Amino acid sequence: QVKAYAQQLLSAGNKTNQTLQSYAKQTNVTLPADLSKDNKNHLSKLNGMGGGVEFDTQYLDYVADLHSD
Repeated sequence: QVKAYAQQLLSAGNKTNQTLQSYAKQTNVTLPADLSKDNKNHLSKLNGMGGGVEFDTQYLDYVADLHSD
């Protein structure tokens, strides 16, 4: 279930990013080219986990933190 949820988030995020990039281009706004240091660290940690229940828990916590701001 977590994998399906992650795929939904990825699809929605890609669509949102395309819209944002188009708007930024129209308004001459430069978007960041890379992830923040914190996000890179979180993703590196997740990539090193290899899956399983612990990965699912950490991933869901990470996503919740991203969307709480």
